[in-house]
Amino acid sequence: MPPRNKPPSAVGTSLWRHRNFRRYLTGQAASVAGSSITQMALPVLAVLHLDATTAQVAWLAFLGQLPPALLALHAGALADRYSKRRQMITGDLVSAAVLATVPVTAALGTLTLTQLMIVAVVQGTASVLHDAAAISLLPGLVDRSMIQRSNSRVGTLFAIAATGGSHLGAVLTAMGGPARALLVTSPPT
Repeated sequence: MPPRNKPPSAVGTSLWRHRNFRRYLTGQAASVAGSSITQMALPVLAVLHLDATTAQVAWLAFLGQLPPALLALHAGALADRYSKRRQMITGDLVSAAVLATVPVTAALGTLTLTQLMIVAVVQGTASVLHDAAAISLLPGLVDRSMIQRSNSRVGTLFAIAATGGSHLGAVLTAMGGPARALLVTSPPT
């Protein structure tokens, strides 16, 4: 007999049977892993290829974290008013495009620290747009009775993806260099 506080439709239903939830989780995990690779590779690239100082690397990290601090509320408002899916896709495409400029300019020998700082700001802004829409999309994907379980699974997978992305970024940086490591960070949608 099902517990009284849960509707019968949610009892015994696995989240893994929800195709939209699986797609959401897979896409988000890839996006989080890609962001972790980027956060690891950009400072390494600045140090190894541009001989950046400690202060310059600190500025690079600061500029990458500035968009979430300044734009999170605005990105959430956009997600409430416009298509969440479109906002996620736009954020991913902008992020992929700006990150693709790094290996190209590195191969041409024209990479600068200013470019890396601009890339960090634009990529951080794109990530904020994507994440705000992604967070508000989840309640529309699963039944209300499954929100707690779905949030738990999302949180767990994000922690694993962030850690795995950092480690993968280190391996890719060691094997092919930090500029090439950024090639795999284009988030799928």
